[in-house]
Amino acid sequence: MKKKVLSGLLGAAVLAVLLWGCGEGDSAPSLVNTMRFDADRFQKIELDYDADDIRLFAGEQEQVVVKEYLSRDKEKYYGQRLETERSLLVSEGKRPLLSDFDSYIELYIPKNYRGNLSLHSTSGTIETGPVTLMGNLKLDT
Repeated sequence: MKKKVLSGLLGAAVLAVLLWGCGEGDSAPSLVNTMRFDADRFQKIELDYDADDIRLFAGEQEQVVVKEYLSRDKEKYYGQRLETERSLLVSEGKRPLLSDFDSYIELYIPKNYRGNLSLHSTSGTIETGPVTLMGNLKLDT
C-alpha cells in the first residue's frame, strides 16, 4: 500500500514539474523588446495580442514604438511584425503553456499620426492614456 502511495506522489510531482516549466519561476514583467517604426509609412496599424494587456500612450517621437514587457526574456516570445505597403501588424510571439508567465505591451503613437489604429487582446485589457488620433480607433477585447 505504501508503495502505491509513494508511486502516486512521485508521479504527481513529476507531472507538476513538467506542467510548470521545470520549476522555472516567472518574475514580474520587465522591458525585453522594443520595436520602432516610421509612423508616416502606415495608413493602418494593428496590434493583435491574445493574452497580453495593451497600454496606449501618446508618443513624444515621430515613430510608432512597441515595448514588450515579459516575465521571461526569450526571443521566441517577442512580437512578430508584418509590414505591407501601407499597413503594419504586430502580434505576440509564442507563449508558454500552463505557467505563470506574465506580460503587457506598451504602444506609443505619435501625436501627428493620421492613420487608423486597431488594438485587439482576446483575454487581456486595453488601457489608454490621453491620446489624440486623426484616424479611426478600434479597441477589441
